[in-house]
Amino acid sequence: MWVVNAGSGRVLQSNGNSEASIRKHFPADTLINTFNRDHLMHWAPDLPETGIAIIVGGDGAWREALQGAPEQVRPGLLPAGTLNQAAIDLKTTASVKAWRIWRYERIQLGHVHAPGHAGTNQNVFFLMAGVGVESDAVRLVRQGLKRRIGKWAYVWALFERLIRPVRPTIVVGMDGRYFRTSQVLIQNAAHYGGHYRVADTDVHRPDYRVLIWKYPGRFMWCLTMMCLMFGLPSGWLAHQFPGGHVRIRSSGKKQCQLDGDTGPALPLCFTPTTAREIAIADGERGGSK
Repeated sequence: MWVVNAGSGRVLQSNGNSEASIRKHFPADTLINTFNRDHLMHWAPDLPETGIAIIVGGDGAWREALQGAPEQVRPGLLPAGTLNQAAIDLKTTASVKAWRIWRYERIQLGHVHAPGHAGTNQNVFFLMAGVGVESDAVRLVRQGLKRRIGKWAYVWALFERLIRPVRPTIVVGMDGRYFRTSQVLIQNAAHYGGHYRVADTDVHRPDYRVLIWKYPGRFMWCLTMMCLMFGLPSGWLAHQFPGGHVRIRSSGKKQCQLDGDTGPALPLCFTPTTAREIAIADGERGGSK
């Protein structure tokens, strides 16, 4: 079954794919369209009892599918979003034809919940979670601008956010230690913002990394992010810890970001990853079904 996220059409066409291409190569498969941002979170009634469901969309659609799909369904991904960060860390392809052959993999998902509500109303994340300047910027991204200029809409939103002061209003607690900061990233994937490797981790390993900015201010925020993204020495700018139970609160109203989409408001608890089986296109590498 194919699930096409609303808004993916422009990227599908630019990759030489389309819904028509899906129907041509997989005429017997079911194809459904999502209608709004939260449709994938409540998609269980549309699914078969078992099998795979290939999500045609970006990182946000992929995260919603991982959160909404029942355990017996293995979600796959045809990247058709703006950044397609998940495709980089999964090493998957944007080719419809590649799904003629597929295989299973096990990945790790991080969990997010309000304090005292573990096990209920949990959100998940696959790539990263963040609180601070970049999560503020994600909230400022205009969808109309994003459709017109793609990833540059995120750059524009970040510029808008950096006009305002960058203060250490966030408190991060883990293993009995507390840190006041302007930015924290919880990296389940190695890469951030494209092909920039910022953490020694992997989506297949149960060990996300927690990156905590040491210094406030616009200049120090930008310097820390640049050092992380370009592989420059950053230990003097950011704490880096192996994953565990992380609690984050703020003295002001803050929301987190989960895989590049705006998530729930603070305070929040982030808990260690759990495994999930997914489907991966293998048609361009000669794998077997």
